[in-house]
Amino acid sequence: MNSEDIQKRLSELNAFILDSTRTVQNGEMVDLGDLDGEVASICDSIVTLPPEEALQIQPLMAEMIGHLEKLGEALHTYENERHSED
Repeated sequence: MNSEDIQKRLSELNAFILDSTRTVQNGEMVDLGDLDGEVASICDSIVTLPPEEALQIQPLMAEMIGHLEKLGEALHTYENERHSED
């Protein structure tokens, strides 16, 4: 997989994570299915790139990490709200 393919997959994954976060923030469940596997697959592909190409992907990776953190926070809030309703 070349760097353009990886950048495309990362952009698609970032969009999915953002959509998932919004869904959870709206109080709805979301199927995160193979999110871990997809992230791992992309990371595995990045480490095979030449260093200069991998460096170009760093901003998208940082963006993905930020989105994952926000998704984690949204899931935590969702879980707390569900437990407080019980």
